[in-house]
Amino acid sequence: LLPEIKDSLALSKSDIWWTNLWMMLGGVPMRFLLGPLCDKYGARSTMTVVVALAAIPAALTGLVATDLTTLTVMRLLLGAMDSFVPGQYWITCMFVREVGGTAMAITGGLGAVGSGVTQLVTGSVIFPLVRTYLTDGESDMAWRLSLLVPAVVALVVAWYFYVYSDDCPLGNYQQVKKAGLMIERSAMDSFRQGAYNM
Repeated sequence: LLPEIKDSLALSKSDIWWTNLWMMLGGVPMRFLLGPLCDKYGARSTMTVVVALAAIPAALTGLVATDLTTLTVMRLLLGAMDSFVPGQYWITCMFVREVGGTAMAITGGLGAVGSGVTQLVTGSVIFPLVRTYLTDGESDMAWRLSLLVPAVVALVVAWYFYVYSDDCPLGNYQQVKKAGLMIERSAMDSFRQGAYNM
């Protein structure tokens, strides 16, 4: 969809590259926050929140993006909803060390494929359908409405994660901690120990 967005908002190729950069930078500080949150609350809850929150800037981009600044802010917020850390953390909880590398490689690859498929389907299937059947050939409104579809899918996936998955083989962290099988620790303590490698 970026070519359509570029034309609609009268952006240059350089402007698009800057929005890409800010989207990637949005995830950097979040990784420092998401790791300790996974330690405290588990990957299931953290992933659920991150994926559900990603739906907000995804849906709002079509409503508020009117220029380079608003598009950049929306892409920064979307990038901040980085599911890489909860995904990798989840794998380390669910698989033994002997197969952990393979499991991480597969899930990391599937994550990248999912991102690519989302872009491909949204741009080459959903956008043309919306433009043809909902906006009478008007591209500006079509790309904006097209972004609602991945936002809805993100909400469905977040719901699925929350209802049908566990944090670890023993169950969800809250239950495991109540059973006394896991030590309760604060996210700040987890961050401090990780940062100082103690």
